Amino acid sequence: MGSRYKWKKKYLDFIQGIAVTNLGHNHPKVNEAIKEQLDHVWHVSNLFENGLQEKKAAEKLAENSSGDLVFFCNSGAEANEGAIKLARKATKKQISSHFCTLSMGARMLVWLPQVKIKSKLALVLC
Repeated sequence: MGSRYKWKKKYLDFIQGIAVTNLGHNHPKVNEAIKEQLDHVWHVSNLFENGLQEKKAAEKLAENSSGDLVFFCNSGAEANEGAIKLARKATKKQISSHFCTLSMGARMLVWLPQVKIKSKLALVLC
């Protein structure tokens, strides 16, 4: 963990890189949990049924949140676009011109001149 300065403000950096964690190196409890998990499921895409994710993780999330529905996705882009679609459906409002993203779907939702995609692709919104 380090700190970064942005706009003359100091922010704590809790972001980890790919394949590393902020739990330290070679922590005995982490090592034991990994060894135990190797006998079950190591990594499975959301494209395949995963009882651990669908049952235990979903139940814990629902128990500790205000809702009873859980949606798992494969990436931050999918999570953001799902949140955008949900917000638009719930509020029946368009996205403000201050919204910024790099994913194609979210760009097409906003359709700002500075992020226009020169394509005839259409995004079908649920």
